[in-house]
Amino acid sequence: MPTIAIIGAGPAGLLAADYLVDVKNAKITVFDAGTEPMKRHCPVSDKFHYCVKCKPACNIMCGIGGAGMYSSGILNMHPKIGGDLVELAGGSEDRALDLVLAVEEFFMRYDGSIKLFNPDPAQARELKRLSSAAGIEFIPIRQRLMGSDNTPRIIDQIYHDQMKRGVEFKINHLIKKITQDKSLETNKGDRFGPFDFIIAAPGRFGMIWLSGEAEKLGIESTYESIDIGVRVEVKAEIMEEICAIQRDPKFHVFTKTHDDQVRTFCTNHEGYVVLEAYNDGTIGVNGVSFVDKKSANTNFALLNRVNLTAPLEDSTKFGKAIADIATLLGGGKPIIQRLRDLRRGARSTLKRLRKSNVIPTISYDAITPGDISLAYPHRIMMNLVEGLEQLDKVIPGVASDSTLLYAPEVKYSAKKIKTNAQLETKISGFYVAGDGAGLTRGIVAAGVSGLIAARAIKNKLNP
Repeated sequence: MPTIAIIGAGPAGLLAADYLVDVKNAKITVFDAGTEPMKRHCPVSDKFHYCVKCKPACNIMCGIGGAGMYSSGILNMHPKIGGDLVELAGGSEDRALDLVLAVEEFFMRYDGSIKLFNPDPAQARELKRLSSAAGIEFIPIRQRLMGSDNTPRIIDQIYHDQMKRGVEFKINHLIKKITQDKSLETNKGDRFGPFDFIIAAPGRFGMIWLSGEAEKLGIESTYESIDIGVRVEVKAEIMEEICAIQRDPKFHVFTKTHDDQVRTFCTNHEGYVVLEAYNDGTIGVNGVSFVDKKSANTNFALLNRVNLTAPLEDSTKFGKAIADIATLLGGGKPIIQRLRDLRRGARSTLKRLRKSNVIPTISYDAITPGDISLAYPHRIMMNLVEGLEQLDKVIPGVASDSTLLYAPEVKYSAKKIKTNAQLETKISGFYVAGDGAGLTRGIVAAGVSGLIAARAIKNKLNP
C-alpha cells in the first residue's frame, strides 16, 4: 500500500489529496497546523459562525483551506496570474489552461453558485486601451468570487467529503522536521512515516520552515522578489465602473522615475480593510469581501515589486525589517494616512482623517494616524505615489486627497525550492507545491501546482 503525506491543507494540498484519493490502495494523510473548519463562537464578533478573518484579537486558527481562502476567496482563472503557470506546466499554454479549469471545477463541485465575473470583450478592450495610454497594462481575466463569508462553508464541505473518501487529516499537527527517509516529526514529538511520497505545501505560513528543511536536506533554493506596499481605500463609487468590468482588476504600472513595477492586487469592492497579526510579532493589513455584507468603500493593495541582489538577497529579512519599523511606529497597530498628508510631508492626525470623505472600514481605535514615509524607503514611497497617480488617469478619483493608505502591506515570497518539471526535489518521492515553496502566489496557481505534483505521483504508481 503506497503511503502519501501532504503537508498543508491549503489549495495545493487539498487539490493534491482530491486527485490522489482515487489511486487504488493509496493511504493519504494530510497534516495541518490549524484546526478543522467549524461553526464556533467568535470572540471578536460575538457571533456563532464559521471562522472568517476578522482581527488579531481572535486567536482561533482555522488552517484547513489556507490563508487566501479566508480572505476574499477570489479565483483568478488566468495562466499569468499567481505565477507563470505556462512555465509551471512545462511550457504548454494548453496544459496550463486545462489545469486552471481543473481547479475551477474542483471548487464549483462544492458550490455551483460561485459567481462568475467574465469581462465583456468590448469593455475590456476599451479599458485596456485607456490603460495603455496611461502607461499601464490591464490584464482582463475570468474570475469567480467565493466571498469571505462563504469560503469557510465551502472548505468545510471539501474537508468532510475528502474524509468520507478516505483521506486522513491530522489537524493541529505542526510539522517540525522532514527526515532523509521521508519521515515527519511534529512539534509534539510525534513521528510519522517513513512515507513513500511527500508533498510539502505549507503555504506562506510555513515558507521559512520549508526553506530551512530543504537546506538541511541538501536541496537548493533561491530567493524571490518581495512585494511591499499599502492598502488603498476609496469610496466605492470611485471603483464601481472598473469593478463592474472586472471584479478584481489587475493593473501593472511601471513608474516614471525608477521604472519599477507597481501592481494592484486583492481588490475588495464594497469590502472591508482588516488587520493581521503575524507570528513574528509584526502586524499588517489585508482586505476582505463578502457576498452579502457591503460597505461604502472599496479597498485594494498597491504593491511595489522589489528584487534584491548581493549583499542582501534575503527578501524576507528586508520585508520583515520594514514591517518591524511600521509596527513600532504604529504602536502595534497599522498606520493610516491620507494621501493629501503624505503628499504634503505631514503626519495624519485623527482631526485630519475626519476631514476625509472616506470613512475607514476599521475602527479608529484599531489604527494609528501617522506618516508611512517614516517606515518605508523613499524609493518605494515614490513608486507607490507615482503608481497611484498614473492609475488616476484610468480610475479618476483614486488618487484624491481623501484617499486613505494603510501600512504595512507586505506580501512575502518564499524561497523557490529547486525541483524538476514534475515538482520533485533531488530526494526521490519528495515533492513541493504552492506558495510556501516559492512556486506560486494565489489560490488557483497553488492548486495547479498541487495537481502537477499529484499527477506525477500517480504516474509513478500507475505508469
